[in-house]
Amino acid sequence: MVAWLKFYFLSFFSNRISKEGATRSIANSIVSLVLAFMVICCGLIAGYVVSFNKHYGSSPDFSEFAYSIFADGEQSIELSVSNGKLNALIPDGVEFINGFADESCDYNKNGYSLVVDTRGALDAEQKTKYAEYAYKSNVENYLILLDDTCFCSFTTSGGITVEFVGGYFDMPNGEVGGDRESIDTFVKELFRSSVGTEFLVYLISASRVAILYLAAVLILALIAYLAVKFLKSELCGTYTETLKIIGSYVFISAIIAFFAILIASTFLSQSTTFNLGGIIFIVVLLIRTAVAVIPAIISDRRKMNSKNNQEEIC
Repeated sequence: MVAWLKFYFLSFFSNRISKEGATRSIANSIVSLVLAFMVICCGLIAGYVVSFNKHYGSSPDFSEFAYSIFADGEQSIELSVSNGKLNALIPDGVEFINGFADESCDYNKNGYSLVVDTRGALDAEQKTKYAEYAYKSNVENYLILLDDTCFCSFTTSGGITVEFVGGYFDMPNGEVGGDRESIDTFVKELFRSSVGTEFLVYLISASRVAILYLAAVLILALIAYLAVKFLKSELCGTYTETLKIIGSYVFISAIIAFFAILIASTFLSQSTTFNLGGIIFIVVLLIRTAVAVIPAIISDRRKMNSKNNQEEIC
């Protein structure tokens, strides 16, 4: 067991240990690929969560927009939560606000559109129409508050767009509060409620490109095998052996991608970070494979040349 753990976790750091992969089961590579997929997914959701406070703090236009509606001014909208449902008390007896339909709405500020419609009579189709309008009309900055769902999209001062779909099911009953600190807490709670759903979205999206990760490993192994064979290196004898050696680098490559994703998520958008995660994984795996293959080829070529020279002398 100790020998296997040493092989599994240290192969990435040692060419000598990784060569053991040629004689070990292909199951190690399969397990590594599955774990790599999960690690990258966890990195994406961790980056999504960790980066939110920074992005929100870097979005003064959005926060001021929210303050002006719910915390500042005589026309502030009062919010309260009851059993996972949001209720909005809009001044002057107004039932709902649709800032998409009325762009001159007083609540639309700083380039943000507001929709507040907590009427319980709304059906699912009516609710989704608000979000669909924002998507189809390419509205980038908005806040949609419905009785059980929130759709939010804001842009940081650095140009990063943050989007999420949240709810109120974990919020305590009572008034949300009419001060700025309470509104900050409200927005952050809305975001936190989106994490579970967002993880499923990342999982589904990542599963669609998982075949690309697998293809990258298979193609990389093929290139390495052909290079080894063409240059007559003794690193590995068959394609399967090459695949198992490269497979021993997969898990740690995913760990490196995980931390790179965490860092990148603080200054890149969600979509860019998602694409970057897979690229970093493949690039790290490519570099590690090169570090294994190139020295082995050079070493074996030197041995071959030395042997030929000795034969000529004899």
